Amino acid sequence: MSRRLDERIRLGTMMMAALLVCASLIGAPPVNVPAVNAQPPPVPTSPLAPPPPPKRLCEAQELAVQRADQDIVRHNAQRHLFELPREQAAYDAYNVEANAVNQQLATAKANLRRCLDVLQRIVDPGLLAQVTPRQIDKTTTAKNQVPQGYTLPYPAGGKQGYAVPKQSPARELYDVVRKISPPRKTKVTGPLQGQQRPAVGDHDPAYPGGRVGKDAKGGSAVSLDHVVSLAELFHMPGFLALSPENMIMVANTAVGLQWLTFTANRAKQSRSAGDILGTDPNWQAAQVALENQVRSQLLRLIQDLLELQGGP
Repeated sequence: MSRRLDERIRLGTMMMAALLVCASLIGAPPVNVPAVNAQPPPVPTSPLAPPPPPKRLCEAQELAVQRADQDIVRHNAQRHLFELPREQAAYDAYNVEANAVNQQLATAKANLRRCLDVLQRIVDPGLLAQVTPRQIDKTTTAKNQVPQGYTLPYPAGGKQGYAVPKQSPARELYDVVRKISPPRKTKVTGPLQGQQRPAVGDHDPAYPGGRVGKDAKGGSAVSLDHVVSLAELFHMPGFLALSPENMIMVANTAVGLQWLTFTANRAKQSRSAGDILGTDPNWQAAQVALENQVRSQLLRLIQDLLELQGGP
C-alpha cells in the first residue's frame, strides 16, 4: 500500500514539475491557469498616437493580431496537464505550440505597431479626410490599367522638370491623382513645413520685396505646393506599385506639401525650385535643401508602405 502511495506522490510531483517547467518556458500564470495568456494587453503605440486611420490602411496587420489572439484562445482550451515521463511527447508538443503562438502574437503586434508608426509620420487628418470612396474607386480603376511592374524612368527631370507622357500607361492614373492632390487648401488647418498659411500682405520669401496678394475670394493668394512634384513622385521607385489608398496618402502627405505664392508656384511647375530664375538666392538654396530632405522621406515612406502592403 505504501508503495502505491509513494508512486502516486512521485507522479503528482512529476506532473507539478511539468507544469512549472511549462510555465517557465512561456512566462505563464500560476498552476491550473492556461499556460498562454488568452487576452494579451492592448497593442502599445507611441505617445503621440495617430488619428484613427481608415479601416483599410492597417487592416492586414490588425487581422494578423486577431488571428494570433484566436490561436492563443484555441491553445489555452487544450489539455495542459501532463503526466511525465509517460506523456513527454504531448508535453513537448504543447510547449512547441505555445512558443509558436507567443511568437506569432509578438510578430503580429510588432507589425501593427510599425504600420501605425508609419501612418503617424505621414497622415494629416485634415488632408486624408478629404479623400472620398469615389476618388479611391477612380484611382483603383485607373491603376488597374497600368501593367504590373511598369515603371517610369528615374531619375530624370532636369531643367524641363518631370512629366508623365500622354502616351504612358500611367497617364490616366496621374490625371486622376492630380485632381485629388494636392487637396483643397481651405481644409488644411495645421502648419506645413512649420508654417501656417501666409496672410495677405505677408512677405513672399521667394522674391526680394515680394508680398502675398489676394485670391479671387479675398484670401491669401497661396497654393498648396508639392515640395517634390507629383510628376516626380510617379517616377519614384515603387510608387506605382502602391495600393490606391497608399498612393493617394503619399501624394497628400503633409510631409511633402508647403505653402507657395501663386507667382512662385506658376514659375516652379514640376521642376526643382533650383531651376527658377529671378528668385531670392537664399530662398532658392533653402528650397533645394528642403526638396532633398523631402525626397528622401518620400522614398523611405514608399518602401515602408510597400513592405506593409505585403501583409503581416
